[in-house]
This record gives sequence, C-alpha cells and structure tokens, in this order.
Amino acid sequence: MVRQTVRTAVVVMFALSLSACSSKTADPEAAQDADAATQAEPATPTVLDEQMKAMQKAREVEETLQKAKEAQDKAIDEASGG
Repeated sequence: MVRQTVRTAVVVMFALSLSACSSKTADPEAAQDADAATQAEPATPTVLDEQMKAMQKAREVEETLQKAKEAQDKAIDEASGG
C-alpha cells in the first residue's frame, strides 16, 4: 500500500514537472509580448561567439580564394589558347 502511494506520488510529481516546463501559453498577446521583450534585449556574449566569428571569417576567406582560383584558371585557359 505504501509503495503504491509513493509510486503514484512520484508519477504525479513527474507529470507536474513536465507540464511546468511547457512553453505553450494560453494568451497569444502574452506570448507576443514575451517575444518582443526577448528580441529587444541585446544578446549576451558567449564563449562560442569568437568561434562563430572565426568560422564566418574562414567562409569569407574561402569565397575569396575560390574567386581568385577561378580567375587564375580563366587566365591560364586564355593564355593556353583554350
């Protein structure tokens, strides 16, 4: 009897904790206000910001190198007559 009561209490607490984590709101205006507040706040810097900047810079360098390679290939083709 005690085990069943404890088990039921654990299941109920688990269900309540899952429902408490739900991100759905009943009021659409409240959800829009929350979204607007989130967008208005500036993003706080994180550890990954530097890595993201480095990745973006690498993409830009890769694009520049690809354009230079294409220009060099075109010049070689023109010089070789083909």
